[in-house]
Amino acid sequence: MPDRFRSHKEGASLVLQEQEREVLVHLFSELAFLLQPEQPEPDHAADPLAAMVGIGGDDQEPDDPALARLFPSAYRDDDDSALEFRRLTQDGLRSRKTASAVAVLESLHSDSQRIVIDEQGCQSWLTSLTDLRLVLSTRLGITDDPATQEWDEQTAAVDQRAQLLAIYDWLGYLQDTLVRVLAKRLA
Repeated sequence: MPDRFRSHKEGASLVLQEQEREVLVHLFSELAFLLQPEQPEPDHAADPLAAMVGIGGDDQEPDDPALARLFPSAYRDDDDSALEFRRLTQDGLRSRKTASAVAVLESLHSDSQRIVIDEQGCQSWLTSLTDLRLVLSTRLGITDDPATQEWDEQTAAVDQRAQLLAIYDWLGYLQDTLVRVLAKRLA
């Protein structure tokens, strides 16, 4: 299979079939929607400094396991520190992840079959591909612990989620080819 991402003077280029593009638009749209805050914007009236620097907000770990994987606890053994860290960083991290997903979506709406992505766009693609694969792996029950792994070849052959597993693998392939392009540019 030829590399999907290829080196380009601006960063990278990607040629997609229409069906592939539609799948990616759907997946990255879902990711951008998932990343939306669960609670309304914080009221910064009580802390104008927090409003000025864009910090403060939700300090609770997300209920959705996929979001919890995207926004893991910084302190597993110290609940108070974990809550404070999350309160100070989660909104900004959520905003940056959303901005990356939106940037990827904008690049996918190119009129050309060949999508040219600048260096900043490559970073958005890397971030969003990673986030998307984390979400899918959580939904599919893919873990790095073989004892808790829900998937094996026999299960995949009969499981209705097999298409999602194929998409997960394809996204990994796309991510790998983009990393290779960027690594060559650094060499």
